Amino acid sequence: MKILKILNSGLKSAAALVTVLSMGIHASAATCIVDNGIVYRLLNASEAQVYYTKVGGKPTVCENGTPPESYSGDIFIPSTITYNGATYKVTDLYTAFQRTDITSITISAGISVGFNALEGCTKLTSVILPPDLKCLEPGALDRCTALKSITIPGSVTRIRQ
Repeated sequence: MKILKILNSGLKSAAALVTVLSMGIHASAATCIVDNGIVYRLLNASEAQVYYTKVGGKPTVCENGTPPESYSGDIFIPSTITYNGATYKVTDLYTAFQRTDITSITISAGISVGFNALEGCTKLTSVILPPDLKCLEPGALDRCTALKSITIPGSVTRIRQ
């Protein structure tokens, strides 16, 4: 682990951080994994969120494989994922799909659709929101110019602008 050697080398912490960042590696305390072509960031011992395939133009470092170049096509987001024998509840989409070439997305129960979650997905034609979604956040579907079908469940009580 080259990073640990640099950080433990006795360099001042600022110099060590600059050295690590110049290596082009996304340094994060959270673990990222790939499951069925989707990158997830493990937030804690029981929760995960959908995450970017790249950060700062560089591929996200995943513990168990290489992330896709980008997201495209039909996407299904399950309520839970399993990694190393542990089950993680998927909590939210984050903004991982912004400006990608996805064409449809189905989002399972219990997952929030945050600010700008699907913004700029110009090839997106179909969205099925979680059946228990309470609020659709601002910008979640901004500039989704090809959108033809969206399923908004009766549980939605607020669409924020």
